[in-house]
Amino acid sequence: QEMGTSLSVAEKNLARSTGKTLNATQSDLAAKIKEFIADARAAGREGDWTRARSLATKAQVLSEELASSL
Repeated sequence: QEMGTSLSVAEKNLARSTGKTLNATQSDLAAKIKEFIADARAAGREGDWTRARSLATKAQVLSEELASSL
């Protein structure tokens, strides 16, 4: 559940950047967020919940950084 919440927050924050012109730093953050989200989902499918939670948290933190820079 904690992983799901982190992923939801990350996806919501990432969606806020859609349609906006991002600078290089913001584009890099967005790419990393997408990668962490995908990796977290993959880890969850594999049953590696510790890794999934860690990746989801990283995605959330980066997404909050991205959202605050928009």
